[in-house]
Amino acid sequence: MSKESINLNNSDSDDEICLSTHTLQALKDFYDDLNKRQQEEQNLPQVLNQHQQEQFEEDWQLSQFWYNNETANLIAEEAIEQSGLNGRIGCISTPSAFRALWKLGAENRNYYLFEYDNRFQCYGDKFVKYDYNQFDKIDKQFLNNFDFLIIDPPFLSEECQTKVLKTIELLSKFNSDNLNQTKILFLTGIVMSEFLVQNQKQFKLTTFKPQHARALSNEFCCLSNYQSQKIR
Repeated sequence: MSKESINLNNSDSDDEICLSTHTLQALKDFYDDLNKRQQEEQNLPQVLNQHQQEQFEEDWQLSQFWYNNETANLIAEEAIEQSGLNGRIGCISTPSAFRALWKLGAENRNYYLFEYDNRFQCYGDKFVKYDYNQFDKIDKQFLNNFDFLIIDPPFLSEECQTKVLKTIELLSKFNSDNLNQTKILFLTGIVMSEFLVQNQKQFKLTTFKPQHARALSNEFCCLSNYQSQKIR
């Protein structure tokens, strides 16, 4: 079988990786397909129907992993129930939970997606551009103004999770005793649970295990700061 060489982005190195022609073609086909999907998504109209929304693929470079339908729907139903009729719901880096809210007919409810991925601009003013590295740039209209928050930090690192915790502080409501009144569901890899409990005394680890559409090597968990009949 014929082989071709690919040099490792290092002009001083004599080491080369040799791939078969078949493997090179498979890689080319993969990236051609990826580029095609990305181009199609960029060209989607501002108003999408449900079928078109389903076309969004996970972007692994942004550490995106969608929940399966059962998990996404459970979270969305919990948010609606706990936030009340006029409550404001914030979805931080949780596009699949946000889409579940949308599909449940909550278009007119007061909820928003804080997300880095610009593809979700198609949801109009419900999309809020969010970069956890610039959490302090959130528009003032959203500060201390949410009744329920759904959070799933994109990365399992203390640095990322700490900045997301600071985001929560900015969006949450506090009473006169400076106690957080916002109900929070924090979903993340179980490897981060001890760190979170230590840094947020209000958080309790629940028995709920979020499930994803694609199998992940990292087990996920859910922490919350309130008692729930659905998520315990």
